[in-house]
Amino acid sequence: MGRYAPKNFGGVAGTLDATELTALDGVTAGTATASRAAVLGATKNLDTICVAQDGFKMGASGAEVAVTSTPAELNILHGVTATAAQLNKLSGTVGAVVQNVRVLATVEEVNAGKVLVATPAGKVARIVDSEVVAVGGNVGAVTTVDIKIGATIKITYAQANLLQSALLRLGDTGVTLLADGASFTAGADGEDITAIKAGDDITTATHILFVLSFVFEDA
Repeated sequence: MGRYAPKNFGGVAGTLDATELTALDGVTAGTATASRAAVLGATKNLDTICVAQDGFKMGASGAEVAVTSTPAELNILHGVTATAAQLNKLSGTVGAVVQNVRVLATVEEVNAGKVLVATPAGKVARIVDSEVVAVGGNVGAVTTVDIKIGATIKITYAQANLLQSALLRLGDTGVTLLADGASFTAGADGEDITAIKAGDDITTATHILFVLSFVFEDA
């Protein structure tokens, strides 16, 4: 089939061939269809598209940055939900310097309550990430090992998963976060980040290594 030449198309002569016309046929705004043109919906939405991992970029035109995270890596965030009010609390984090500490605490220190991060007056602490591993043996007897800011438990690690052969990360089995993103809300002015046991005293393991990422913000 040849090309079509409209007599007048907005005052400008133009041509469309059959392939180009077919790409427009049956298009529904806001719905992506294979081998058809993509037309945004009323709210500039498009339901589902597939983009090659190395082809997805974000940013201003001419300054795009490739998104290199895999779908699995991005999906780690899926289990953490937050309300608009909780997300707004993150606004103070912009520009804050993420700090990291590695604390090798004895089980006796954790049983009694070990300060991992001392928060200065006038600042509030917010946990960003955490990793935990047992040293000298698997953790026994205790119910959970908890990380708290002040009196509020932020993250719990189940005894059965606190092994010397496994590094527990957020999102792993045995790691519990507070609902609606509350694990990542800041504490109060001057409240320290502390590790402490729940239940019986820890046995078997000699130490627990805590690798903690956090920020200080103005109170």
